[in-house]
Amino acid sequence: MLNVIHNTIGSLPNLADRGSAPVASSVDYTGTLLQGQVLTGTYTYSDADGKAEGTSTLNWYRADDTSGTNKVTISGANSATYTLGSDDVGKHIAYAVTPVDVNGYSGATSVSAYQGAIASNDTAPVASSVTYSGTLTQGQLLSGTYTYSDADGDLEGASTYIWYRANDSSGTGQAAIAGATSQTYTLVAGDEAKFIAFQVIPVAANGYSGTAVRSAYQGMVNSTPVASSANYTGTLTEGQVLSGTYTFTNADGSADSGSTFIWYRADDASGTNQAAIVGATAQTYTLVTADVAKHLAFQVIPISANGITGVADVSAYQGAIAAGGNVTLQFSTRIATDSGTYEADSCLVTIIDNLS
Repeated sequence: MLNVIHNTIGSLPNLADRGSAPVASSVDYTGTLLQGQVLTGTYTYSDADGKAEGTSTLNWYRADDTSGTNKVTISGANSATYTLGSDDVGKHIAYAVTPVDVNGYSGATSVSAYQGAIASNDTAPVASSVTYSGTLTQGQLLSGTYTYSDADGDLEGASTYIWYRANDSSGTGQAAIAGATSQTYTLVAGDEAKFIAFQVIPVAANGYSGTAVRSAYQGMVNSTPVASSANYTGTLTEGQVLSGTYTFTNADGSADSGSTFIWYRADDASGTNQAAIVGATAQTYTLVTADVAKHLAFQVIPISANGITGVADVSAYQGAIAAGGNVTLQFSTRIATDSGTYEADSCLVTIIDNLS
């Protein structure tokens, strides 16, 4: 009897030869959490002694919540993939791996996080009445609007948004605007003279996505007008009329309409002690006595036909303004007398050519 026991013990494998246990890490799975969809488990196998993986054990679990309450092993679900069934609807699923090396030595079981709840194989959510509001001018905020609905009563989850830019209302050359993925969008310089649309992909709370719906393109986006090359012409002498000039441009093609003007007076060409001349708000200005020895500049604030105001452009200061001169004219007259003779007379008339 002792000999039999000795022989049995001697035939047992040497536990020391097993080395360290294999490890399964980063256990997770991918796939849509919807009835009928296939989930695919993933993990990383490792062994400190370098032993290759054998036939690891794979299982899928079902529970009531993300904490794994009332978890059970899903019968027959022992491969790297699992197709969600009707029993999984409303439940949470986890993937488990028990690593086994080529010698058959098992490590600890690692379980992924529970994900869910699993949605029923219902109809897709719908986005309708997709549009947006706001002023189509650079710098203005646009706000997308739509109506969400789901025939199965599923609440809306994290629906996704994209804003698009195009060359015309037909969407020619349309492209998604980089970074414009929220329900609001602020128009930038790149949108000038373009057309804008708002798109919604409705997503239910269970993660089930519907079809993307895009609004009509609206535009063109109004741009800010620009005034450049502000200048003026005329003789810099008291009493003379100066005429302001400038170039008006606008990327959206809108015309100059209602641009405003201001004339400035200063002590020198550098604009020292500059001040707006009271009442000088027309494109022309007649020099007055107060301008003598001063320097003048002309300013324009561009305004487009769509009512958008641009940045003021001011000319260089010119001067100094000269005082006006006086012109004296002498007139001679001949006056007939009763005797038929003529008497000469003359008078001096001084014409002041400044009109201050």
